[in-house]
Amino acid sequence: MRTYVVVAVAIAMGVAWVGWITSNMLVPNVQIVHVHDVPFDADAHVYHRSWPIYSKDCESAFSYEDASLCAQLRAATAAEAAAGRAQISNFLSFIETLALITTIVFTVLATRAAQRSADAATAAVHSERAWLTVDGIQVNPAPGLIIEGEQHSLGLVLTVLFKNSGRSPGIMRWMVFRHEVVPTDQPVSVFYVDNPVDDSGFNKTVLGPGLVMTSAQIALGDADRQAFMAERTAVYVYIKVGYNDVFVPGKIRVSEGCWAVRKNGEIEEPGGRRMPRWLLGPVGHQNTVT
Repeated sequence: MRTYVVVAVAIAMGVAWVGWITSNMLVPNVQIVHVHDVPFDADAHVYHRSWPIYSKDCESAFSYEDASLCAQLRAATAAEAAAGRAQISNFLSFIETLALITTIVFTVLATRAAQRSADAATAAVHSERAWLTVDGIQVNPAPGLIIEGEQHSLGLVLTVLFKNSGRSPGIMRWMVFRHEVVPTDQPVSVFYVDNPVDDSGFNKTVLGPGLVMTSAQIALGDADRQAFMAERTAVYVYIKVGYNDVFVPGKIRVSEGCWAVRKNGEIEEPGGRRMPRWLLGPVGHQNTVT
C-alpha cells in the first residue's frame, strides 16, 4: 500500500516540476515590429505590408513610438504567457486529482483485502475452535437409591452428557447444573443463575475434541419416580458451562441449555421386553452458545 502512495506522489511531483519548467519557457524575448506600408495595388484593391523585425529588443533604447508599441507587445505577450501558465496549472490540478483518486482507490482495495483476510481468519478460528454442547441425557433405574440419608426402593438417576464437538481442546472453567421436577401442565422452568468461578470441580479440566463428559446426577426417589413414569411430571435440566479455547485463551466461552426429559409411552424390544420411551429436547429461551 505504501508503495502505491509513494509512486502516486512521485508522479504528481514530477509532473509539477515539468510544468514549472515549461511555464517559464513560455515567455519569449519580446521584440518590436516595424511596419512599412507599400503602395496601394489598384487591381487587387488590397494593401501589401511587410513585417521586418528589428535586431534590437525592447530592452534597448528606442523612440517614444517604438516604446508605446513595445509596451503593447509586452502586455499581449504577458497575457498569452499567463494563459499558458493557467493551462499548465489546470493540467497539474487534474494530475493531482487523478493521483488522489488513485490513492483512495488503492486504500479502499487494501482495506477490503484486509477485511477479507480478517473474516477468513475469524472463520478459520470458528471452524477449528472447541464447542462444548449437550450431547444427551441418560435415564437409569437405581434400586435401593439413598437420597439425603433416606433409602428408596426404586429410584431413577438422570445424567447429562456434554461433548466437545469442536476440533481443538476446550479448557473447562466452571459448570452450573440445576434441575426441577415440574407437572407437565406447568410452563417451562426458568433458571436464574450467575456465572460462578467454579461450581462443579471441573476448573481447568481439559476436554479434547470428540470427548464426552458427564455432569452431576439427578436423583429421583420413589414418589418422584412414580409421577415421572406415569407421565404426570417432566424433569427440566439446566446446564451452563464456561470454558476457554486455545485460540483466545483469555476469553471465556459459554454454552447453556435447558432440556426437558419426559416419558412418552413404551417401546417393545426384540424378545418382547417393554422399555419406556424417553423424550429429550431443548426447551425455553435458555439455549445459547458463544
